[in-house]
Amino acid sequence: MNNIKKLLKTDKTGLVNYFCTVPWTDLLINETGLMFACWCEGKVKKPIGNILDIKSTDEFLNIFNNNIMRDSILDKSYKLCHAYKCELLQDNILTGVIPSIFTESENDL
Repeated sequence: MNNIKKLLKTDKTGLVNYFCTVPWTDLLINETGLMFACWCEGKVKKPIGNILDIKSTDEFLNIFNNNIMRDSILDKSYKLCHAYKCELLQDNILTGVIPSIFTESENDL
């Protein structure tokens, strides 16, 4: 499979053997309140929620700690990540380089 097709695949199962830790450590909130479990909203396909709709700290923590981004990383499909926009996924998929934010074990997350 050529490199462009690899990066454009929705389900990247088998292409990434490590776990990106960003959704466990970072959160981007854009100007309309949408929350993205990544550094850049353009690198993911959908937000995990809207900060303006959250009524309590517990609700926020529940959304942050149980979000769809994490699920797509734990099953190694990376379905919600745009690999053609994320240089970290590109490095891992195309060259096998393990970016510093990646970990070998989901237990480390």
